[in-house]
Amino acid sequence: MKITKDGFIWKVITLQQAFEIWNGKTLEIYQLRDNDVEGLIESIEDLNECIHHNIQIGIEVGRIEVEQAREIIENSGRGVITYSIADFEGRAEYLKKEFGDEYDETKFPIALERMVARHDMNDGITWVSVDFYLNEYCKK
Repeated sequence: MKITKDGFIWKVITLQQAFEIWNGKTLEIYQLRDNDVEGLIESIEDLNECIHHNIQIGIEVGRIEVEQAREIIENSGRGVITYSIADFEGRAEYLKKEFGDEYDETKFPIALERMVARHDMNDGITWVSVDFYLNEYCKK
């Protein structure tokens, strides 16, 4: 689920679900960009662009009050998923000891936010996930 700052709720879907919906033409699907900009996917090229640029895909759910949306967004880093910046710090320390990897700690919050926003409920979040986001967004 993704809630934008204007209170709109989107159900984030997997690529497999997106292709099934696209092929069945049952619902409209949208690109859900990190800056709260969304766009209707109107062609297979649009869908491929999402895949190529790792852009979330979703379907419309509805709207909630803006104040409610702000509260959810402000609290989304605490308790929604039990990973935190401290987990990134601890994992980075472990990877530095084991492999000599260096990470930019100022980028841990964005890596955590992206990991939570893009996780797949079928796969969950594991230390492999944390390692991926550390290496993708924080490695020096």
